Amino acid sequence: MRSLMSWSVALLVAAAGCGDPEEGDYCEYSWPRCKDDHTALFCDTNVYRALSCPGAKGCRADTVSGQHVMACDITGTVAGDQCTSDYMGFVICRSAYAAIRCNGITWANLECPEGTCEDGTFKVGGMSSRGSCE
Repeated sequence: MRSLMSWSVALLVAAAGCGDPEEGDYCEYSWPRCKDDHTALFCDTNVYRALSCPGAKGCRADTVSGQHVMACDITGTVAGDQCTSDYMGFVICRSAYAAIRCNGITWANLECPEGTCEDGTFKVGGMSSRGSCE
């Protein structure tokens, strides 16, 4: 009876460690996931990092071409918000002359002196979402 009770406690302890991942937890080859309605978790250099999804659509699971994916609405993201290396170089235009760009850790302000940002998308020889305003 005593060994059965010890085994039950061991299972409870093991099960307690199998919860959902949190920011800062170790990860390896893990798909992005939604932590809550407005926060995504990305496995970035073997550590889960949180990414704010402040837009109206928030963080949600979706299916694209039969594949399960996670979608994070980054509309409303501001300088200083966290980003991940997956978004490195990604630019969000705020006006023709101002944008924010992910440096791999946070979103940082970016000036567009030539007025190259347009309609919320960055233009580089056509429509693109990576690059600079120069």
